[in-house]
Amino acid sequence: MKDIKEVIYGKDFSDKHNRFMEALNTIEDKYKDFFENRPPRNEFHEHDRLHNHYGITIQYGVIRFGIDKDSELPENIQRECHQAFDLIWNESVDEAIK
Repeated sequence: MKDIKEVIYGKDFSDKHNRFMEALNTIEDKYKDFFENRPPRNEFHEHDRLHNHYGITIQYGVIRFGIDKDSELPENIQRECHQAFDLIWNESVDEAIK
């Protein structure tokens, strides 16, 4: 069965989205100590997770990424997330989400 993103937005979009999610997982793993030393934001996790700190919107096939305004992520983690987005999607970060 095809990925729903591929059906709606096409294979290139789906591939980039999957690569970006992998990149974010790699960043979270790299800073594992940071996240494991923070309390969870919900009862489903043992500790904080990177996905609690960003938003992704997709509108008309255009994806936008931004770190939440109230996020306490250190600048270096935020920067790596934005760099991964820019590298994979070759777009500017949407300042409106920030």
